[in-house]
Amino acid sequence: MGLLDDILAWSGNLPTWQSDALRRLFHSGALNAQDLTELLAMVKQQHGDGAQAEVQPIPLQRADIPHAGGSETVRLLGLNNLQHVNRFPSGRAVSFKPDRLNVLFGENGAGKSGYARVLKNACRARVRLPVLPDAFDATRPRPVPTADISFDVDGQPAPQTKWAQGTPADLLLGNITVYDSACGNDYVANAGASDYQPYGLPHLNRLAAAQRQLMDLIVLETQQISLNASAFDALKGPHEIGTMLANIGKDTDVARLQTLATLAPEEVQRVAELKSVLESMNPEPEARRAELLAQRLDTAATAAQGAQRYITDRSLDEVHQRLQNQITAQATWSLAQSRLHQQDGISITPTRADLLPGTGNDVWKALFEAAEKFSTECAYPSHAHMNTDVGAKCVLCQTPLDESASDRMRRFAEYVVSDASKNAEDATQRMKDTMVAVGSADLDPIDAATLEELATSDPALHTIIKDFTANWKERRDWVQQCVETNNWDTPRPALLEGDALDVRLRTKATALRTQAQDLRKIVGSRRQSHVGKRARRVTAPPGAAFQDHRN
Repeated sequence: MGLLDDILAWSGNLPTWQSDALRRLFHSGALNAQDLTELLAMVKQQHGDGAQAEVQPIPLQRADIPHAGGSETVRLLGLNNLQHVNRFPSGRAVSFKPDRLNVLFGENGAGKSGYARVLKNACRARVRLPVLPDAFDATRPRPVPTADISFDVDGQPAPQTKWAQGTPADLLLGNITVYDSACGNDYVANAGASDYQPYGLPHLNRLAAAQRQLMDLIVLETQQISLNASAFDALKGPHEIGTMLANIGKDTDVARLQTLATLAPEEVQRVAELKSVLESMNPEPEARRAELLAQRLDTAATAAQGAQRYITDRSLDEVHQRLQNQITAQATWSLAQSRLHQQDGISITPTRADLLPGTGNDVWKALFEAAEKFSTECAYPSHAHMNTDVGAKCVLCQTPLDESASDRMRRFAEYVVSDASKNAEDATQRMKDTMVAVGSADLDPIDAATLEELATSDPALHTIIKDFTANWKERRDWVQQCVETNNWDTPRPALLEGDALDVRLRTKATALRTQAQDLRKIVGSRRQSHVGKRARRVTAPPGAAFQDHRN
């Protein structure tokens, strides 16, 4: 046991990443690629300017080394109260005679190896795998295998200890050697003298080999980041990037270089479009598609310009003002109606007045206008309405008009044609026309097919269009509600910031036409190159083909 104790004590002075590497070697006997990657991150964190390693080092502990810890004679007495060990029933137990040969036998699958798995983990065998619970148990989280272990030390019974998968067992159990075919491979599987070295000593050689592997990885990374300025020769030129690359070195502004090297979203999309077209070898259909979409966007921009004028702040303020004008005109008309019921400035009481209830309202006014039409077109076509000459009759009751009736009819005519009545009519009609226009405005200026195409070719613009139309409809709903209730205190939804939608659509249309021109330039350059090759073939001197063949 002394060698293992010495290794444990020696590891206490190692850097934490080396101690972690040694711990891994005692657990699995070798380091895999994942182990080396995690250890390399620890080295960078501890000895360089590396980022925080995702897996932090866990130094080697006594519980990680089988058989380390003392020279006492420890004898196994029994395994009791096994829980969640393979498919063993709960409470399974087995007793051992420490001074006898103990043999477990039974059919395949009876559970003999289950006891060995518990002992290999509890006693820290050289080669061990975790004990698993019943695979058919659907309990979540998965139950932890446990067992109670009885043993004696130097012939004296020790307190029963509890073992649980994933936690260190009593250190004294490390003095019990558990050996099976898997552990035997640790001695005989590999050729060489190391097979006969004391347990633990080969791990030091493996630790040294692992450090050489880490050094190789570090050298490889260093070589990969070595600067080869000639790789940027094609990018050099009389521009900002070219100037920076011509003088690239340790003092180069990396942040600025990264900014210049990053393509904007529209540039990335442009490159993808050109790549797609070049791969198709026929850019003309794509150019035509871009032009057709540009035409539809121009039409949509005109429609958007017409639609959005109904929901600008200025337009909504105008609706508010027209409603106030209508209310004022109606109030003025009401005042004129009250004056209709007066004679010589004295209001006519119901006992004195012979005017019927409702005289002067809209229904009465419609009746008066119908009577006027009958008078001027049929009864007295050559006389302006109303005819109050001597002998004239009322066009409704057909009775001659006396002086009182003639006077009343004149007042009626003056009232109907008064400015108050006309203004009220005009204001009401204007308000009605305004709300009809606002309500019927097409706030979806882009057809469904174009929207669907933009969803694929330009998702950002598609989202912007949806946002604008939703904002317009929200503002229209707000003004309609305000007009209906004449309550303008509710907050008005704000317009979206930035360029108006028609401006954005025309900008996109311009970009599409530029794209079409670029694509056609590609076609033109290909044709010119093709013609040039044909010309060279036609003008080649006689025998040139044979000369080339001989060469």
